[in-house]
Amino acid sequence: MIRFQRADEGVTRRVEPEGEMATERKQIVATPRWVARIDEWRRQQPGRIPTWSEAVRLLVDAGLDATSRSGETAMKTHVFEGKGNSYGFTQDSSGKNLPPEGAPWRAFKEIDLKPGEDRIGVKSDDVINGINKDGYYVTGVKITSEIKSA
Repeated sequence: MIRFQRADEGVTRRVEPEGEMATERKQIVATPRWVARIDEWRRQQPGRIPTWSEAVRLLVDAGLDATSRSGETAMKTHVFEGKGNSYGFTQDSSGKNLPPEGAPWRAFKEIDLKPGEDRIGVKSDDVINGINKDGYYVTGVKITSEIKSA
């Protein structure tokens, strides 16, 4: 951002903002899935939808704050209840990548999983490894098909 300031002699000169007001323009390369995740997050925000740049800044700040607090990065995970006593864990807030054997899937809660920190009756390391490997992790249901995310 460039501001112009009028000097006493009536001459206009360029003044570069300092500190928090200084900005830099950065270009990033992103997959369509990553862009879609940010767009989905933007739409879920209360009130005014943040601009794309603002959303990236907010998400990066939140991630850096979380990492500096804990020393480990948490995985934002959506938990879904399925038929019987099954639960599905995924980073996809719609749950569309969960296997059909446990359907219908109903959104249950959202949690932040950290390695070594067991939550809601499951080992977080198992859930994180399953999500990283298959895109989801399920408990209490036998999986007989393989679903590949696009």
